[in-house]
Amino acid sequence: MTAGLPDPGPPAGTGPAEDDGGEEPAVSPVHDIAAGLVLAALSLFALLWLIPTQTKDAAGAYDVSPGFFPRVAASAVLILSVLFLVHRFARFRALRRHPWSSDAGAILTEIAVWSVACAAIWIGLWQIGFLVVAPLIIVGAMIAAGVRRWWLIVLLAAATTVATFWGAELLFEVALP
Repeated sequence: MTAGLPDPGPPAGTGPAEDDGGEEPAVSPVHDIAAGLVLAALSLFALLWLIPTQTKDAAGAYDVSPGFFPRVAASAVLILSVLFLVHRFARFRALRRHPWSSDAGAILTEIAVWSVACAAIWIGLWQIGFLVVAPLIIVGAMIAAGVRRWWLIVLLAAATTVATFWGAELLFEVALP
C-alpha cells in the first residue's frame, strides 16, 4: 500500500472466481422475449392479413407481384424473430439468475409513442396521401437525427418521395394513396 492511497485489491482476473454460469446479460431477458414476440406477431399480421388485402396478386409488367417484396421482408422478420426467441429461451436459465431491469415503464412508453406515430402515419397516408405524408415523415426523421441543413433536408425528402412514388407506380404498378 502506498502512502495515503487505499489498497486497490488484487489485479483483475486474479481474485476469487464466481460461478455465475456465464456472462452477465446486457439487457433483461423479459424485454428481449417481449420484443421477439411482438415482432413475430407483427410479421404474422402482415403475412396473413395486411399484405394479402393491401396488394394485388397479379404480377406486373416485370413479372414481380406487388406483394412479393413485402412478403419476403415479413418472412425474414418472422424467421429472425423466431430464431431470436429460440436463442433467448435457450439462454433463459442463465439469464433469469440476474435481476431484471426496472426501466420497463420507459420501454412501454416508447412502444406506445411509436404505436401512436405509426397509426397517425397510416391514417395520414389514407386521408392525405403519400405525396404529402412521406416528405413530412422524412423531414421529421432527419431533424430528429440531427440534420440541420435545410437544403439537404428538402432535397432528400423530395427526391426520396418522388423516386419511391414513381418506382412503385412504374415498376410494381402499385397505386400509392
